[in-house]
Amino acid sequence: MRSVNNIELYIEIDDCWVGQCGPEFYIGLLPSTIDKIGNVTFVDRIPIGKILSKGAIIGILETSKLGDWPLKSPVNALVLAFNDKLNKNPSLCIASDMDENWIVKCKVQGISTISDLGEAKTR
Repeated sequence: MRSVNNIELYIEIDDCWVGQCGPEFYIGLLPSTIDKIGNVTFVDRIPIGKILSKGAIIGILETSKLGDWPLKSPVNALVLAFNDKLNKNPSLCIASDMDENWIVKCKVQGISTISDLGEAKTR
């Protein structure tokens, strides 16, 4: 799987960060979310082609503090890829590096740049 280290801008929406690399967007967990849910011990594999509605459940994470925790989509999107590294090492969800802790790569519907979602932060 190729690195996504070209993510330089991202925004924070609810429990997630959304970053852009070219025309594709990546979704991962914010540090504040990780503090709330604890260690991640299992990540539901999100199917490629799944259409995500903002606020709908992307998948379930098993966590040390909350047990099964529903990860909700911060945007309307089409899933292009799941971070397969999470199958072997679900704790990557709590890594501080966006190159490692992204959960899904997607095409966000109705926008072309990260700034269309709000004020972007620099990585």
